[in-house]
Amino acid sequence: MSSGGVLVVCPHIVSQLEISVGVLLEMKIEWPLLLDGRIPLQLFAAGWVVRRRPFDFAASFERYQFRTMKRSSQPSVLSGGNVIEWPPTGITQSD
Repeated sequence: MSSGGVLVVCPHIVSQLEISVGVLLEMKIEWPLLLDGRIPLQLFAAGWVVRRRPFDFAASFERYQFRTMKRSSQPSVLSGGNVIEWPPTGITQSD
């Protein structure tokens, strides 16, 4: 992750149907540090998918801001008006 975008790496193949180049995304990413040592933060970012490969995709940030959170939530990606959980549910990972 940088100030200009993010690279998302997946344990399974990212299909063209899930994420495609040129799609506008809204991302919510839990921030690892707490505000004042106690308040959870979330990075909200909107941008475009600029690259897609079999196991990852890259998105550039058009705009972003930090938001405070009341409780922990799962990161998600918004694509075409539908929220896509990331990583998708139902995918089993091998240890």
